[in-house]
Amino acid sequence: MIELKNFPKWILALVVVGLLVGVGVLTMDLFSNATAESRVVSNESFIVPANGTNVSLANSNLTVFSYALNGSGATWAASNYTVDLTLGIITVLGNTSACQYNDTCYAYYTWTQSDTAAATALDAGRDAIGEVSTVWMSLIVTIIVLALLMAFMIRGFYVSRR
Repeated sequence: MIELKNFPKWILALVVVGLLVGVGVLTMDLFSNATAESRVVSNESFIVPANGTNVSLANSNLTVFSYALNGSGATWAASNYTVDLTLGIITVLGNTSACQYNDTCYAYYTWTQSDTAAATALDAGRDAIGEVSTVWMSLIVTIIVLALLMAFMIRGFYVSRR
C-alpha cells in the first residue's frame, strides 16, 4: 500500500510547487480580467457598406452595442444589421432611410479595455509563468513518475532478496 510517508520529500515538494504555480497562474489571470476597464463610445462614425458586407469598429470586445444613428439623429433599425461583439464588426443586412449605402452613421456602444497597465503587467507575468508550466511541468511530472517507478522496482528487488 502506498502511503504518504513512503514518498520521498522532494517528490512531495515538486508536487506542491506545481500546485502553487497552477494556482498562481489562475490567480494572475483572474486579476488581469478584473483590472479590465469598461469604456463607453459615443458617436463613432463609420461609412455604411453595401448589403451583406462588414464594417469594423475601432474597438473589439464589445459588451453592448446600443444603437446606430445617421447624421440627422434617426435610429438605424437593429433588424438591418448584426454586430459581432467579440470582433467589433457590423454586418449590414439591409439599408433603410436612416442609414443607406455610403452614408456616414454613428455607433454607440460599450467595450472592455483589457490593455490597461495593470492588466498588461499581469498578462506578461501569467504568460511567463505559463511558459514554465507548459514546457517544464510535463518534464518534471515525467521525471517524478519515473522516479517513483524506479523506487518501487528497487524496493521490490531489495525485499525479494531478504
